[in-house]
Amino acid sequence: METTNKDADLMGYTPPLSLWGLVEQNIAVHERDEIKSMLGIAMVEETAELHEELRTFLDIWRDCRQETNMVTTILYFVMLSYCRVCSLG
Repeated sequence: METTNKDADLMGYTPPLSLWGLVEQNIAVHERDEIKSMLGIAMVEETAELHEELRTFLDIWRDCRQETNMVTTILYFVMLSYCRVCSLG
């Protein structure tokens, strides 16, 4: 199984910061609670959870993709060895 360009793009994909992540980077700590209230505490927490889920699913996808590539490579070498043995016999 060959890796497509789309798969390769996702292997190096880094999810962007959430809106709240940008706020945390650019707003003083003492102002964050007020801004969080303005945006809606539940909404900020929900989007933070969604970003965490995205990172988790991306990690799972990368692990599965890596395992699939390893299995494909192993099968390729097994078949190659088998073909060599058959051609010698």
